[in-house]
This record gives sequence, structure tokens and C-alpha cells, in this order.
Amino acid sequence: MATAPIQGGPTAPPATIPPPSLTFSDTITDITPFIPIVLDLNSHNYYHWRHLFEMHLGRCSLLHHISGDHPPAPHDPRRIKHDLAIIQWLYTRISTELFNLVVTDGASARDIWAELRRLFQDNRDARVSALNTELRTITQGDRPVGVFCQRIKAIGDELRELGEVVADRSLLHALMGGLDDRFAQQATLIPLLRPLPTLAEARSMLQMEEQNQARKAAAPRLYHATTRPATAAAATPPERIDAVD
Repeated sequence: MATAPIQGGPTAPPATIPPPSLTFSDTITDITPFIPIVLDLNSHNYYHWRHLFEMHLGRCSLLHHISGDHPPAPHDPRRIKHDLAIIQWLYTRISTELFNLVVTDGASARDIWAELRRLFQDNRDARVSALNTELRTITQGDRPVGVFCQRIKAIGDELRELGEVVADRSLLHALMGGLDDRFAQQATLIPLLRPLPTLAEARSMLQMEEQNQARKAAAPRLYHATTRPATAAAATPPERIDAVD
């Protein structure tokens, strides 16, 4: 005999729809804190800009959108959304001149990435020649030591990006040869050290000397007052006494 269902018994909970999963492309709209560099044709900053961008995309698990490791899926809505987010990030971290050169309707993130790479690595031989000339002739001028070292390192990084082999010794010699006369002593002594210091170590030595020079220049100068001995009063000539006849 079938039993009737118990009235008022426990009922199954209603089915819940899981919330949509969010990704970095959904939550990050401003990537300036992660990529503070704006890519520009005249700033020689492609190497560092590319490094930061690849690091950011790797952190977001989106590096395959520009690397070509996975075939494109033009009908995957999720991939399309991620690709559009990357394009937006790219457009916000390049100069207006570069934007006008690479913007194209229907281009993917990989297309724009490849075009940027081509713009900075085109005419490789001419760029290598110009960078080597700058490295040989660069001088500090009125730049602080840190800024001067950064420029030398940036030249080396860009040459390596173009496939050139640049030894740290070459960068160190460029630094020593371009220093201001205020660092003449350090420019003579640092190349004699063994083992030869790296560019970073030489920069630390020079910045310490720069700080010492700035501290001495800012210190008040003490002038010691010297007392001059009082001059003896001019002796009055003796009164002339005429002889009495």
C-alpha cells in the first residue's frame, strides 16, 4: 500500500545560480600603477615597457593573447572580452603618436603587439649604430649620477633587445668616460678595482660621493675672526731744545 507523502516535511533548497567568475580583465581598468611607463618613439623605453607589460599579462594569465602560444578563438566570447581589455590597456600606455600609427579596426591584441614591436625594431642596423654612437659619446652634463647611469643602462638594454651582445664592462667604461670633472678621482680609481665592479656597484660608489659633495656644499662655512695686534702708538718726536748761548 503506497504511503502518502508527509505534509509539511523538509523541502529541497532552491537551486542557486553561481555568480559569474571575475578575472583581472574585469576588475582592472587602470593599469598605470602596474605599467607607469608610457611607450614613446623618442624615449628609448620599449624594452622596459615591454617587460612590464609581459609581467602584467603573465600575472593576469593573459600572456597567450600576445605570444601566439594558443590559436585564436574568434567566436569565444570570453576570449573576445579579454582581448578587448588588453587592447584598451595597450592604447592607454602608448603615446598619441604611436596610437595613431597602430590603431586599426578589427585588430587583435596580438596584431597591435606585433606592430609595436615592428616599429621599434625596424631599421635594426641604423638603430644599433645610433645607440653605439651614443654610448661612446655620452656625457653626464648636469644630470645626477643616478639619471646618467639609468640612461647608460637603458642604452645597453635596448642594444640587447636588438640582438647585440653588450658586456657590463662596456657600460662601465662608458660611465667612467662620461663623468663630470667633479668625479675625476672616482673615474680613475674605479676601473682599477679588482674584481671590476658592476655598473650597479659603480653607481652606488658615485652616488655616495655625490651625496658627500652635496653635504659639504650645504654645510655652513665657519670663518675664524683673527685679532690683529694693536699697533703701537706712533712715538712723538722728542721736543727740540735749542742750545742757550
